[in-house]
This record gives sequence, C-alpha cells and structure tokens, in this order.
Amino acid sequence: MGKRDLGNLPPERRLATLRIIWAALLIGPLSFLFAVLSGAAQRPKSQPQPSLFIIECVMFAIAVPIGFVIRRIIFNRGMVDGKIKFQAFSTGNIVFWACCESIAFFGIIAAVQNGSLMPTCVPAFIAMACQAITFPTGEWI
Repeated sequence: MGKRDLGNLPPERRLATLRIIWAALLIGPLSFLFAVLSGAAQRPKSQPQPSLFIIECVMFAIAVPIGFVIRRIIFNRGMVDGKIKFQAFSTGNIVFWACCESIAFFGIIAAVQNGSLMPTCVPAFIAMACQAITFPTGEWI
C-alpha cells in the first residue's frame, strides 16, 4: 500500500480530518473526567497537596500563551497571499491543542490526587474551553 497524503484530499476532507483530531484531543480529557466522576478512579483519600494546584496554574499561565504564540508563528510561516497553507494550519492548531490537553490531563490527575475537583480543575476546564473555541472552521485556509 502507498503512503496516504492529506494534500491529495479535497479541502473539505482535509478539514474534516482536522476536526476529527480536534474532537479526539478534546474527548480524551472529557472521557478521563467522566471516568473519575463515575468512580472508576476511586482511591483512598490522601492529604491534599496545594502545590499541585499551583503547578497547574503555572503550567496554564505558561503553556496556553506559548501555545498561542507557537501557533501564530507557524501560521505566519505558512501564509501565502493572505491564506494559511493547510499543513501550517493543522500543525499550528495541533501544537496548541496539545498544550491545552496536557493542562487538562494534569488538572484532572491533580484533582484525583487531592480528592476534590474544585478549585483544582478550574485551569483544566479553562484549557479545555480554549481548545474548544479553536474549532477548525477553515476560514483562514
């Protein structure tokens, strides 16, 4: 079998593929959160560790802005005649989504460790919201 190249697909199919990646990266932390809330990750209560929340807040304060900046740099490098090449569009978005997903997973794990969702998961929820609002519409490509 030959290697598949997204560049050979029609633009609608490439965008649909990117939307599937977006959804998969968003569903991962949501599924894990559901498992935690349903009791699948029950464990004995441990001593809350406020340092995990502080670490998560620092991660959020660093990763989301850096993810946006990296995304913008990749977009600018892929700009041709006011449009972004699809490869740059997808790469920039996936890098940003990965930054958001890492915060979401860390926040949920920290919440399990601390035995409480609030306030530990607030940065995780904001990171997932940042990812959700960057749904690939294709208007820039």
